[in-house]
Amino acid sequence: MACAVGGLITIDFVEPAQPAVEKIDFDFASHNHSLIIVQTGKGHADLSADYSSVPSEMKKVAQYFGREVLAQVTEEEVIDRIQDIRTFAGDRSVLRALHFFEENKRVEAEVTALKENRFEDFLKNITASGNSSWKWLQNCFTNSGFQEQGITVTLALTELFIEEKGTGGLQSSRGRICRRHYGGAAQ
Repeated sequence: MACAVGGLITIDFVEPAQPAVEKIDFDFASHNHSLIIVQTGKGHADLSADYSSVPSEMKKVAQYFGREVLAQVTEEEVIDRIQDIRTFAGDRSVLRALHFFEENKRVEAEVTALKENRFEDFLKNITASGNSSWKWLQNCFTNSGFQEQGITVTLALTELFIEEKGTGGLQSSRGRICRRHYGGAAQ
């Protein structure tokens, strides 16, 4: 979608048949920011079931409330009923639901930060997003093959490299940014 629209965008899928797409104009080069892309050496062709489990587990939490998707539930409702939901849907489903709510808040904060030219706040939220994907969404490796964690090893080494260098690619004046993204779900 970013290529089709032409640059950085945000998409709101509250109405799936008519997603709201907004282009965000921001000059990353004016902030002396570079992007480093690191090849993890790990494909994701064997992760179709893992990718499918993310929305299905989030929908399981929504199902507890008699709803179809988490966008129809509030974070407060989930937290208020967390013990029952853990029993109904499982702990990983709860963590993934919490990631969903917090990630939506981060995206809003990122867009606002860029519109208001607060680049450091944008970077802070990108880092938080990556950490949440790793810990709460748990989509950096498969539980069925937990000894093979090429992506998480690469993330760790990238963080160490950036910390050692102290400048460049993913370094801001207040901290390093390390975020993992896939090219798409293998389906």
